[in-house]
Amino acid sequence: MFLILPSLVHLNLPGVPGYIEDPQQVPDGVLDFKPEDDIPRRIERQIPSANVTLADFARRGGSSPIYSLAAMGSLATIAQTSKSDFDIWVCVKKEEFTPEKIEGLAVKLKEIEK
Repeated sequence: MFLILPSLVHLNLPGVPGYIEDPQQVPDGVLDFKPEDDIPRRIERQIPSANVTLADFARRGGSSPIYSLAAMGSLATIAQTSKSDFDIWVCVKKEEFTPEKIEGLAVKLKEIEK
């Protein structure tokens, strides 16, 4: 799941966790995000309802206020165990968000978290 997490934040498509029907309520992807070629296959393996292609990534993220995702915690350290959790920081340019997009992003991230 960790490998597809940035894609879930980036995309807003039906069948993908975190989908928000009104595109005016979510930011336009992650700035300059470019997935590996096998990411659509990995997403569909984890989330059978998703129908994702590489072309879906190209349509988003051109001028997004989301400029970075960062993994925090014991992830990929010697302290990590099978019971470890991790946090993802979503770094944004808040001044470029409308109140609707701030709320929409919060809803999207909560849905992805499930």
